[in-house]
Amino acid sequence: MNKFTTLVTLAATTAAGVALADLTPFDKLELTAAASFAKTESSTLEGELSSATPALVVGPGDATVTGDPSVRQPIEKFTIVFYVGFVEWSELQNVKPAEAKIGFAFTDATHAAYFNGTTWTQVQVSEVAEEAEKTLLIELDRRDATKKARFSFVETVEGVETKTVVKDWVAVADVVSNTVAIYGSGTIVSVHGATFTIAAEVIEIIPEGEDAPVVIKPTPEQAEAIGDPKATLANGHTALTSYILFGKASTAITAADVPVVKGNPTGGDASNVAISIPNLNLQTVTGATVSFQLKGSTSGDSDTWQNVGDANATGVFTFPADTDYRYFKVVTTITYGK
Repeated sequence: MNKFTTLVTLAATTAAGVALADLTPFDKLELTAAASFAKTESSTLEGELSSATPALVVGPGDATVTGDPSVRQPIEKFTIVFYVGFVEWSELQNVKPAEAKIGFAFTDATHAAYFNGTTWTQVQVSEVAEEAEKTLLIELDRRDATKKARFSFVETVEGVETKTVVKDWVAVADVVSNTVAIYGSGTIVSVHGATFTIAAEVIEIIPEGEDAPVVIKPTPEQAEAIGDPKATLANGHTALTSYILFGKASTAITAADVPVVKGNPTGGDASNVAISIPNLNLQTVTGATVSFQLKGSTSGDSDTWQNVGDANATGVFTFPADTDYRYFKVVTTITYGK
């Protein structure tokens, strides 16, 4: 009977940390491939589960590599295509290679088991036949001190790929190198490994004064600085608005961080007056657009304000010195979701 177990290996440590729920959900990340390796030829294995030596080891040194696999990235994915073989549950519990940090095996037609670096845990799966070809996807989220993994089966039918989660996120020991080791006997069709950087974190928000949710895509550094986008800070604005306007982490915002319009003596001339908002430090966040509109009024009454020139993205304006307007203000508008 064919039987094997797949383990992502190499020693590392774990530590307590912020719960994964406090991070942007994994499936809301925009990822950019940083490095990958692939072994695409089929391998028939002859080994024992209890052996100290894997029947097959696949890593950057044994496969086609793109990028720099030595650089650790926050996100990693491992895909193993294999023919199903069953491992007796009682036998599998004794298979704990010292360097293995993540593992997976089928124990019978309706059960599989995953390894978290310390123990095996059985889970129920849709019925599978021995020798059926299956594609296992292991996703590793390394953003937090406590690393977590998700196990899924991937199937492609008529060009459409579907993913069925076998076990959602569980805490695992950290993998410190892109290496997949196979113990036991069976047939491995292919092995792929890849690391990813996070290009953006897709966050759904309801902007101030709006009813419908929209999407913004801050970088991880921006998301960390913003914190809770909807939190109201000491300046009366939300953390997101404050970050976009002033470029400060939410913890650094004070009541003084509000747009203040001032005259700009060096920006005018004999015929024109210049004004600006000098305390801004505008930040570019994908999905958010900032514009400023100068308005003038002869009396300052609420129904008398008129646009003076066109809106712009800088908050710097000039207007004729002989204008009839005696009151001026700048309206700041942040448009989200575009």
